[in-house]
Amino acid sequence: REMQDRAQVARMKEQPDARDRGDLAHLAEGAQEGDVDRQADRVGHVVKSLLNFSKALPQNRSLIDVNHALSEALVIAGGKISRTGIVLERHLDHGLPRVRCGFNDLMHVFLNLLNNAMDAMPRGGVLRVRTGLSDGWVEAAVSDTGEGISKEYLEKIFEPFFTTKLREQGTGLGLPISLSLIKAMGGGIKVDSTRRQGSVFTVRLPKENVEHAHG
Repeated sequence: REMQDRAQVARMKEQPDARDRGDLAHLAEGAQEGDVDRQADRVGHVVKSLLNFSKALPQNRSLIDVNHALSEALVIAGGKISRTGIVLERHLDHGLPRVRCGFNDLMHVFLNLLNNAMDAMPRGGVLRVRTGLSDGWVEAAVSDTGEGISKEYLEKIFEPFFTTKLREQGTGLGLPISLSLIKAMGGGIKVDSTRRQGSVFTVRLPKENVEHAHG
């Protein structure tokens, strides 16, 4: 099943569109000077990871702290958060078990979800990130207070090249690639959205793919 997911992404495009790579670099703009080198390095690793994934190459996996991956994504996105006047709220469960996956793969997913949430609030709003355990699943949720997604679009958002954004804002590959990355880890992405209230994207990783940090 994992190779099927990788093959699906490879068919989407041999390598990511230049605008997708630009989106990642754009997130690093406006960050504090001391973070620039670290963020540039992280962005480079994310792009390399995505290129490797699109070619269906195996990814190195290790035990990852989900909070660490999410926090690194927030550092990269920090400049855009500040420029758009968005309020960030964090609710992280620091007792989570670690997850076996590729760090940069997971961070790429979080970056995409964060970017989408910010794009949904062009006039500002509240960006919430949450991690926790639910029914044996490790969860990381990204929510916004934007306009929400209509029911007809909810059924299409994970289809390759489907997007409601302007052409210069995206290509419709972010969510399909993110879902395929998470499915390759044995997990999934759940979406809840209410018009004029906002959306919540929840990354879920299954119990059988996790080990306790002190285990």
